[in-house]
Amino acid sequence: MMNGKKKLIADRWDVMEGLIEGKSVLDLGCVDHEAENEVNSHWLHRKVKNVASDVLGIDYQEEDVKQLKDKGYHVQVGNVECLDLGRTFEVVTAGNIIEHVSNPGLFLDSVNRHMNSDSLFLLTTDNCFGLRSLKAVTLKDGIRPNDEHVATYEKEVLSQLFDRHGFEIIDYYYYNGPYANPWKQKLINFLCKIRKSFAWQMLVIAKRK
Repeated sequence: MMNGKKKLIADRWDVMEGLIEGKSVLDLGCVDHEAENEVNSHWLHRKVKNVASDVLGIDYQEEDVKQLKDKGYHVQVGNVECLDLGRTFEVVTAGNIIEHVSNPGLFLDSVNRHMNSDSLFLLTTDNCFGLRSLKAVTLKDGIRPNDEHVATYEKEVLSQLFDRHGFEIIDYYYYNGPYANPWKQKLINFLCKIRKSFAWQMLVIAKRK
């Protein structure tokens, strides 16, 4: 049963690191838009690689996957909506990818195939009720966070989707990405302490039912 208390954290990695450390990990959407992001200190796949016992990254972008392979990363091309690697992992991670896929249910079914009864699924995505989205609605009369996004989620909708595809959410967090302006960061953090769902991002931790 999902923990109903809303939790605000500074960064997703504060929670994810302890759940990934020493585990076998399947990292879906590992490229994170383009291979050049590999130099970014916030790039999730390298953080996972540095603490996991072993990690396999999957992404559909062939040229970017090739570039990461050439740099020594264990990655391969794959479609996360119909993936079947014939093995399970202790942890499956999906950093801000569900809002990009055409069929989120098929995506979750693919994740489920690669988990066992003790595995964890760690998913992050934008929060449609976050201050960034509310600003876009107020000023631009619509949410357009990224040209590649086909959906925007909130807590209850994600919970329903996970339930339909054989997952039980065991924990749920809100967090904000880094802001270049430190004063803006302080203001956003203050507002999120008043209402946690103002946060820009969500982290879901789930297991198979």
